[in-house]
Amino acid sequence: MMSANPFLHNHLFVIVILVLAFVANSDIATAESITVPVSNGEEVPIERFAASGDSVIIWTPSDFGIQPPQGPVALSLAKQGIEVWIADLHTAYFVPTGRFSSNSFPVADVGLLVDAAVARGKRNIILASSGRATRLLLRGARDWQSSHPDQSSIRGFILFHPSLYLDQPRLGEDAEYLPIARSTNLPIYIFQPLRSATYLRLPGLRTALGEGGATVFVHPLPDVAVGFHLRPDEDISAQDRAARQQLPDNMVKAVKLLTLQPPVVRAAKESAQVVAKKRVDMTSGLKIFEKPFDAPAFSLENMSGQRVSLDQYRGKVVLLNFWASWCPPCLEEMPSMQRLYQRLTDKPFEILAIDVGENREDVLKFTNMMKTTFPVLLDRDGSVFNEWKVYVYPTNFLIDKKGRIRYGSPGAINWDEKSPVEKIEQLLNEK
Repeated sequence: MMSANPFLHNHLFVIVILVLAFVANSDIATAESITVPVSNGEEVPIERFAASGDSVIIWTPSDFGIQPPQGPVALSLAKQGIEVWIADLHTAYFVPTGRFSSNSFPVADVGLLVDAAVARGKRNIILASSGRATRLLLRGARDWQSSHPDQSSIRGFILFHPSLYLDQPRLGEDAEYLPIARSTNLPIYIFQPLRSATYLRLPGLRTALGEGGATVFVHPLPDVAVGFHLRPDEDISAQDRAARQQLPDNMVKAVKLLTLQPPVVRAAKESAQVVAKKRVDMTSGLKIFEKPFDAPAFSLENMSGQRVSLDQYRGKVVLLNFWASWCPPCLEEMPSMQRLYQRLTDKPFEILAIDVGENREDVLKFTNMMKTTFPVLLDRDGSVFNEWKVYVYPTNFLIDKKGRIRYGSPGAINWDEKSPVEKIEQLLNEK
């Protein structure tokens, strides 16, 4: 029997309204599990965050799979009228997550996901992914364009720090990009953390993408690291967390910008295939340059504000190290570098550690913490980093007494080990 108390009646009414509002704004109201049949006869599990608008983001996994932080971002996007499909390709193909795992997914499946979204009434399809997995989307979108002439449902891409190198670039060489980078004409919105070596390589990537006709928008993220949108909270910085909190609003802006671009109804002309060069193995420890070449000259400020040039160390063996204070492998490498410096203090040997893209105060905090005594130079704008054709942090070069580059390593070295020390001693013994 309903109470005759009007206060209680009104109170119950308010509670009902609040409960309905909570349900309407909860995962239950906006997230559902659907599947889309794909090439292998299986079905891709998709977490669909429904929205009534015309736009949908099809978010495919990075090489490391779907990650929990994607859900809250997708939910927030759905509340702002943009539907999101998080597609679990690894589960559909029983592929373990890990580096290069996205190579296992058929290009045609991207088109099947697009067709499924179109069948549900979505007119603006945005494809999103991260790192190396972005190449699957570019290839899949072009394949769909080729098989759907005069259709313009795919309106562009949202890419997080895309990696579109043809092969791992060798130290001292220009990077070559995949043909698909030059065969893409759909607009691209890139979220690029600045705490990444790929940020300094964006001009080359933009040039490659522009050759196919793609309009490229770059959203730089200062003080933010790669993976900020995917890694657990405990593994990221306060700046990363802030960037992730702002990500839904920024992705909404990206979708609006992409859908304002003129629709593209034809695939770009296919770029000529490029054969990757046979490369020296540079992946494990110091490797020799079979043809030594003169080290590019530079002049940078040290921590005291004095200009230092490489030429002034002619006659010494120089270990040149490119690093950044936010780079975990750099943190691991520095102590053994300091011990090496102390070990060879009475030899014609020098270490020049070039910090890339950071201010003097941050670098000083780091070097004080690490108790380093070798010279640290500041490459604030990354110009020396680019001139030396460096692609990862840390990167090391060994330069002989004549100023020629003899060894290099894209990655950290344990300078306590016998092998790198022997290489330095061989260079020290040369006339």
